[in-house]
Amino acid sequence: MSSTPFKSVEGYVLFVSGIHEEAQEDQIDDLFAEYGDVKNIQVSYDRKTGYINGYAMIEYSELSEAKDAIKNLNGIEFLGKKIKVDFAFKEKPKDFKGALKRIFKYLGTNKVYLIMLFIVVIISTLINLLGPVL
Repeated sequence: MSSTPFKSVEGYVLFVSGIHEEAQEDQIDDLFAEYGDVKNIQVSYDRKTGYINGYAMIEYSELSEAKDAIKNLNGIEFLGKKIKVDFAFKEKPKDFKGALKRIFKYLGTNKVYLIMLFIVVIISTLINLLGPVL
């Protein structure tokens, strides 16, 4: 199951890590501009050294452009370092079975209480719905 990318207010944001500390913002912009119109670029700098912290956020307006950039740039060597490129914001697929597993894991030994509560809720709902009929 793959995740679906979230669209931000203006487009699709990519998170890029592994960027060489001496890379320049325009070099990063030029690299990503090959795959579409870069709407925004945010590069994180170290306050003390002034060098890049190793990551950046790149925004495209079109999903197809963002996917092309990920497909072509994830894992390449850029200025001597291997970079990773992926969507910054993803929506996890809705998985009912997985949600139940997380609930039971959270509750631990209290599973019996949850099942009993579930049964009580179902029975009371049925009584409320069928009461006037009987």
